Amino acid sequence: MQINRAVEEVLGEAAVELLNTLVSHVVVANPDDKAGLFYLPVEPDNWNSTMMLMREIFEAEIFVSGQTE
Repeated sequence: MQINRAVEEVLGEAAVELLNTLVSHVVVANPDDKAGLFYLPVEPDNWNSTMMLMREIFEAEIFVSGQTE
């Protein structure tokens, strides 16, 4: 799945992979299940690293949206 090149340039490889996973999860989620759009199961051992990647994605969104292009 391709994402915006500006975002891809800002994110690390692991964050791009997580973002693609989140997008894929939304695509296959049941459209009638609104909770399915907000929740992605994460193993307890991966919780902290996943949250750090989510923060990286969020900060990249802010960075990219602040650009004047």
